[in-house]
Amino acid sequence: MPRPLIPHQSGVHRAACLALYRALLRQKKHLLCYTVPLRGYDLRIGAVFRRNRWIQGHGKITVALNLGYTTLDALRDHTRREHALKQMTRIPLVSPKTSVKPQPALYQKDGGPGNSLLESEKEKLPTRPLLERPYLTIPGRRHVPKLVNACRFPYLRIKKPQPAQLSRMISDSIRVRERRLIRSQELQDQITTAQEEDQWDNILLRELGVSRVRGEGLWITAPQAALDAIRESHETAIRKRISMAVRMTDIIEQEAALAKEERRRRLDIKHKARKARRLQ
Repeated sequence: MPRPLIPHQSGVHRAACLALYRALLRQKKHLLCYTVPLRGYDLRIGAVFRRNRWIQGHGKITVALNLGYTTLDALRDHTRREHALKQMTRIPLVSPKTSVKPQPALYQKDGGPGNSLLESEKEKLPTRPLLERPYLTIPGRRHVPKLVNACRFPYLRIKKPQPAQLSRMISDSIRVRERRLIRSQELQDQITTAQEEDQWDNILLRELGVSRVRGEGLWITAPQAALDAIRESHETAIRKRISMAVRMTDIIEQEAALAKEERRRRLDIKHKARKARRLQ
């Protein structure tokens, strides 16, 4: 199962980030003669690195490192140095003593001022939800996805290997279902005990006239309600998976129709090109 790439937990990426961080800090002694104020230069660099510490994924890591290298090259170049310093002044000045450590997130969104060293040159990674398919225009040849059943969880397989995000989603769903099953078994045992307690209360009431405390219900009420709630959530999850599978089946049919139409157009273009070559 593929794992997400976390830079501060990878030796190679951690060494590259530390080397870039030290190189940017060393440039401070070469910038003293410029008119742009350098107050908080090292703090701004550290703030950017702290904010980008928890990004994951090869694409976002590549964008962040390329922005750092571009900024370093600009600081070393006399013609672009002043413009780079003006761009860096837009980064908010954050003290490392008062900064709040961000929590690691698997799906962290980019945004906010000062999220990169050069915001004007930040690359935008295109992201499109999977269920917005079929895409009318795509680069290259269209591949029809396949509907795969992974432990009763449907998903569309576009290509191999399986994406890390999809693996985490399936694993989390399986763990939720296992916890629900374990809790159901525990409640079944509690219901059996509660039925015996209710039978004993009925015997005391019939033989000795001892009734329950006023305001108290049956022993079986609470565990039975909890079990019904778990069953309802399980049935709701099943209905969602069924609707998702139906939606994915429609996507496959539409993708297959578009792929067939695009293949027919390619064949027509090839036929016309071949006919044109013969007439020459």
